[in-house]
Amino acid sequence: MSKILACMVEQNFPWIRAALSGYALIEASSFERAETAILEESIDLFLLEVHFDDSRATELVNIIRRNTQHLCTPIVIVRLAPSELLGPIRQTMISLIALSRINDYIEFRSDKLSDEYIANCIARYLV
Repeated sequence: MSKILACMVEQNFPWIRAALSGYALIEASSFERAETAILEESIDLFLLEVHFDDSRATELVNIIRRNTQHLCTPIVIVRLAPSELLGPIRQTMISLIALSRINDYIEFRSDKLSDEYIANCIARYLV
């Protein structure tokens, strides 16, 4: 069973649990918990919310990529909450994809969340 580390704010875990029920899900709602999991767990995919723990998702990307065990592990960053910084966030994520630091950036509208859609977006990175 593929193991996914989901790093997001606590209130967003219910939707991810439902959408990814077929996977072993490790939940981290704090930077410290996420960092511990990165260093101690064998992870098949990282799912990071852009606004995770004071927007520290890009710091986690650096920690993940410095860990030789996770040099090629897929990283998907998601945005769930509306943001007045949408343009700059998108540009940053496009740059991270171009630099091969992350694999994808997905924007989910909370009123359009579908378990099947979320599962399909994630499943393509778990072969």
